[in-house]
Amino acid sequence: MLYLVVEAGFPAEDARNHVVRSSASGEAMSPESAALVVATVFLGVIALGLLYFLRSAVMTLRRLRECIDNVERRVVPLLEDMHTLTVDAHYELEKIDETVSKSRNLAETVEAAAGVARVAAATPVVKAAALAAGVKGTIEALDSEQPRGKSRKGGRAGR
Repeated sequence: MLYLVVEAGFPAEDARNHVVRSSASGEAMSPESAALVVATVFLGVIALGLLYFLRSAVMTLRRLRECIDNVERRVVPLLEDMHTLTVDAHYELEKIDETVSKSRNLAETVEAAAGVARVAAATPVVKAAALAAGVKGTIEALDSEQPRGKSRKGGRAGR
């Protein structure tokens, strides 16, 4: 491993003139070379960090893909069942609509028949009531014409 040693105790403006020494070989290194080594190490650390984050992103995307596949395996059959239920419900609703229409037609027919029956029954009842009223009026008229004191059946006179 390479260790860089920077000579201390010089002013900052003289930094270019000072030599950085490598402890491994003892050779003098120019400040530009030292900056290049530091920049290379820094970029290497950044590259390793980026590779770590890239690896994490790939693993996360794999887990996400597995989750999506799992959801697809579960949801697709549910959607197919939902479609089947919707089609069945539509068919049943059509049958109910047909039954309701037939019931309406039947109710209208029964109502019309009841009206006819009412008219048919009402006519004889009205005639019978009129006949009864006429008979009653005739009997009262006959009773009023007979002299008082005699009854029709020989019973008591003078009601």
